[in-house]
Formats: sequence, C-alpha cells, structure tokens
Amino acid sequence: MLKPSMAEDPWIHVVIPTGGRVETIGSTLLSCTQQSYDKLVVWVCDNSFEEETEAIVNSFSDRRLKL
Repeated sequence: MLKPSMAEDPWIHVVIPTGGRVETIGSTLLSCTQQSYDKLVVWVCDNSFEEETEAIVNSFSDRRLKL
C-alpha cells in the first residue's frame, strides 16, 4: 500500500536555461504550455537579462511559467 503522500500526482519542474536565445525561447515555451499536466512549473533562467526574453515569457498567460 502506498503512503498517502506518494499516491498524489507529483509536481514536475522544467528548468530552461537561456541567455541570448530569444529566437528559440518562444517555441520552447509553446511546447511546454501545450502540456495538459496541471502540476507543472516551467522555470526560465535568463542569464542575459534581455528585455525581449522577458517580454516573450510574459506574452504567455500561463501561471505555470516563472522567470
């Protein structure tokens, strides 16, 4: 028998490192946001601090995306 905490669906965290890759981040995030799994968090880690990357992430109205 599973413990109650193990019977629940787990949280899935996806970490996307990016730096100066604005040409690919949109399609990457589109693929992630098309997933129907509710317990998903997608972390975008931008080392370039480009405003365009932030704008692309913010253009998705998906609460599972974190910048």
